[in-house]
Amino acid sequence: MGNTASFSILEAINSIQRTVHIPKIGLGDIVEILILAFLFYFIVKNLQGTRAWVLLKGVVVLFAVYLVAYVLGFDVIVVIFQNLVLFFGIAVIVIIQPDIRKMIESIGKREINITFKTILDALLKRNDKHTEVVKRVSDKTIQELIKGCALMGKAKTGALIVIEGDIPLNDIIDSGIKIDAEVTSQLLINIFEKNTPLHDGAVIIKNDRVAAATCYLPLSNNNKINKDLGTRHRAGIGITEQTDAAVLIVSEETGAISFARSGNLYHNIDREKLAELLKKVQAPKRVERKQEHIVRRNLPHKIACLIGAILIWSIVITGVNPIESRVISSVPIEIINAEAITDTGKTYSVTSSGTVNVTVKDRKDVLDMLEPSDVSVVADLSKLSITNSVELEARIPSLPDCEVSLSTQTMQVAIEDVVSTELNISVESENSNNPNYYLADAELNNSTIVVTGAKSIIDTIGSVTVEIDSADIDEAASNPNNELSIRPKVYDKNGSQIDSSSVTLSQPEVIVHLTVYGTKTVPVVIDTEISNFVLKSIIKNINYNISEITIAAPDDVLNQYDSVNITIPLDIALSEVRGNQFIRAIDLAEYMPSELNLVNASETLNIELEFVDFYNNSLTFNESSIEIRNGDSDKNYTISPKEFNISLIGVDQAISSATVASIKPYIDASSLVGGENTVNVLFDTLGSYIFGDVSVIVTVTNKG
Repeated sequence: MGNTASFSILEAINSIQRTVHIPKIGLGDIVEILILAFLFYFIVKNLQGTRAWVLLKGVVVLFAVYLVAYVLGFDVIVVIFQNLVLFFGIAVIVIIQPDIRKMIESIGKREINITFKTILDALLKRNDKHTEVVKRVSDKTIQELIKGCALMGKAKTGALIVIEGDIPLNDIIDSGIKIDAEVTSQLLINIFEKNTPLHDGAVIIKNDRVAAATCYLPLSNNNKINKDLGTRHRAGIGITEQTDAAVLIVSEETGAISFARSGNLYHNIDREKLAELLKKVQAPKRVERKQEHIVRRNLPHKIACLIGAILIWSIVITGVNPIESRVISSVPIEIINAEAITDTGKTYSVTSSGTVNVTVKDRKDVLDMLEPSDVSVVADLSKLSITNSVELEARIPSLPDCEVSLSTQTMQVAIEDVVSTELNISVESENSNNPNYYLADAELNNSTIVVTGAKSIIDTIGSVTVEIDSADIDEAASNPNNELSIRPKVYDKNGSQIDSSSVTLSQPEVIVHLTVYGTKTVPVVIDTEISNFVLKSIIKNINYNISEITIAAPDDVLNQYDSVNITIPLDIALSEVRGNQFIRAIDLAEYMPSELNLVNASETLNIELEFVDFYNNSLTFNESSIEIRNGDSDKNYTISPKEFNISLIGVDQAISSATVASIKPYIDASSLVGGENTVNVLFDTLGSYIFGDVSVIVTVTNKG
């Protein structure tokens, strides 16, 4: 039997030989730890204020000893604790069985009424706390106790009075009848009076009040207690052995007053001695009255429960080391032995996904050390089946014996003919991205290139492009030959780039010769030529949104320009003027001197004209309203068209009320010849009126 026990202990010691391992914590583990912390806090909260609370403190101390031994590797102590934990757990449950039963009953009785409002109120509740210094027992209570005990002793009335200390007596109070009354000698005498309902059992004094009566107390098992003392004295001593309470006992047989505390009994004492002992019980204590935020309420206990949950979870996980599964997502598939296909003049493409999820199953400590880079998936094309699929193989050199499964077992491959095509190369650049240089031209050493690949890919090619960016322009400017080597990019007909690994170019890189100019920012002077002299005469201001521009040219040309003068002709119709304002957008590059380049070729010039206040009027004429002056009486004058419009513009408000009769249109026929003549209609000038020109055709014929 002894050898078997020794072997069991040695086996246990060997079983906990371990390497130092810190388990990785995932989201599920965090949830599990929080649930454990909540359970621990629930137990602590419900056991607080009971005898089990003191026992729980002892358990915490023992657990701390076990934890230190575990961390330091004291394997013998760890094995002893692990072998005793079951028996110790059963003993604890037996000892605090009433408290556990009450805690579980409270769960069933508790009504769950959680709403968004209650959660919000709890989270927003503010602190309201203060600390008070109070006496365990007031002077008045002491006087009433002494007076009551003296009177009951004189009358030989048995009494058993317990004064609660730091250890709560809630379980004792629950065993009796709750009273919650002020301590008075008359109340105590009435309670312990013979043949009354409350006289049998103990009275508990809590927070300076009579909390309950007829309470049951545990009896002392001390064999040294005088045999002459009865059950009342043995119960009084028993409660002081298990708690820090103080007990007053009045003998029913002799009327003697006794005082018990910490398992010691002071028998047959007088009033002076009783007062002295009660003064020691009266020692003040600090009581914190608080109404805290739900998060900060019992915060030390919550933190301790969380730390305990983390420690217990870590110890259990490390000790049990369960078998777990871990998924490594999107592992790229490595293709080997591709020459089995390419040597036959064919090419291949992967038609299924190029990645796969790998599930690894092993012990937790092993998986915690596994990195995604340790896992690879291989497709051996030399093992291609007749259905053009190849079985995938997962490789984890660091875990050769682990269980591995793949989300996809095979990879599908398409085999095609290899074809070639010759395509033109286009050049694309973005000058605006380079503030220092301007790309005037780009010339390729070879304008075509041969692209080789699978027929299905070659058929989709839309263009081959050499893209020149800002860095390329800088590099070319610093190169005496202004040359660059750039890899062309292949795009499909939808404009999406084709993977360079799926095609082969006859020239991996092409030579591009760049013509690069320096740049310069100079003021721009703009002269606007307005053809409509009528509107030109009433312009108040001309505004431009651009005052300087960046130009590019060869250095000898660029040095000639400290500013740029630009003339822009502008034809304006009256209908385009809105609210005494006219705006037109002009493409500035169209009006630049031919030897200069505008760096920002898309730069738009906004011309804004502001006019003085003017009036306008539109009038309709017919040919009969036009007077023929200086005509020949032997001639006939026919005017066409028969009807026409004219606009009057000016600064005189009278224009608004002008009529055909007031402006008197006429034609000077002195210079007209036979046949059709194109002439302008003239008007008598009235005030500051400004008229637009109206051309008509006058046909001159002889009369008769």
